[in-house]
Amino acid sequence: MYLLLLVLIPIFAIAQERHHFGVDFDALKTRHEFCRRPGPNTLDDSLHQFNVLKIWSDLTFNLNNPSIAGSARLRMAFDETPLPRVDLKLVNSLSVDSVTSTTHTVDSVSRQGLDSLQVYLSPSLQLGDTADITIFYHGTPSIIDGWGGMFFAQAAGWRPQICYTLGDALDLDPPPANFAWLPSFADPNDKVEWEAWLHVPPGKVGVSAGVRLDSTLNQDSSSTWHYRLDQPVSTYLLFVSVSEYEIMTQRESNPVIENFVYPSRVTQAQVHFQPVPECIDAFSTNFGPFVFDRFGYNMTRNGDMEHATSVSHYDGAVVSNRSWDWILFHEMSHHWWGDWVTCADWRDLWLNEGFATYCEALGMEWVYGDQSFRDYMRTDLQPAARSAWERLYDLRSRLLLGRDCL
Repeated sequence: MYLLLLVLIPIFAIAQERHHFGVDFDALKTRHEFCRRPGPNTLDDSLHQFNVLKIWSDLTFNLNNPSIAGSARLRMAFDETPLPRVDLKLVNSLSVDSVTSTTHTVDSVSRQGLDSLQVYLSPSLQLGDTADITIFYHGTPSIIDGWGGMFFAQAAGWRPQICYTLGDALDLDPPPANFAWLPSFADPNDKVEWEAWLHVPPGKVGVSAGVRLDSTLNQDSSSTWHYRLDQPVSTYLLFVSVSEYEIMTQRESNPVIENFVYPSRVTQAQVHFQPVPECIDAFSTNFGPFVFDRFGYNMTRNGDMEHATSVSHYDGAVVSNRSWDWILFHEMSHHWWGDWVTCADWRDLWLNEGFATYCEALGMEWVYGDQSFRDYMRTDLQPAARSAWERLYDLRSRLLLGRDCL
């Protein structure tokens, strides 16, 4: 970590000399100001001036005709300023059927702006108020990013049919992509509790953030999977995934460790996930107790993404050897560096990744010994750090010479 920080810190020192890497904390009026960066043609999180306490999601999945239908209930507190409405993000390809409230009258609903949703309530929202609204919606989520969002894929070879989400995006600014399937917001400061009911087709298993409370077989052979997360997290860490999964339990408690594995990869998974319990114990010893009630990995077509309590894990990495240990350790460590301790500003996301990258090497050390740490640092991390330093040196040289390098 020390070497990586030495490489990365000068980048910010050159471009942003003052105010904590570009954020003037003295000038900030509220905690939500961090993520307010308007995008073209959007009513984005510049209007996120409230505190969401919990989200309840109830979704039905159609994997043959890729679509979802259901509801999202949000309980929120207005602790910052009086507001004329509630502003959320939701892709335009999802149709809003209705909005109800147990605390207010819903006067109207509008979709002004790209992927935006406005809910007008009366009486108007005053400082200190709380509101509880439920949004009913359906449709096929549009592709908003090449990596993040909600994706459907049909069976192909050893890969079964699947629907899955990735909460982060590579090409969005700000990066959260969950508005592709969930009425939500981008502010990493606003952490929420979560509860979900996933209604999935026959033969499929649903997985989401939190502890699995129950699963019920319905009369039409579909099933309902119920999860609850009591530890608040940023919304980009929420997820759903539906596929033909075998549940591979590695530990029954403290925390529960279970992996959601394709039936065709159970044998490989037994080898692939073998170091997980030992590594999570080592991280807990050195970083502090694991604060969530469950941990594990769920196989997806793309990955990896450190969703709370279950990492969405690239299915091609589940092999019968140790070649992908680094990504297991990296994503696991995010449950301390990212999921539990979360950056207040998306521009500081590099801190999450910097800690997790160093934890790849620490995982090697704490599972396999000191020599494995040294080998990994020498062969994997140092070359990347050296290359980054060379690029930084070139950038700094051109800046000092007064040349336009942008």
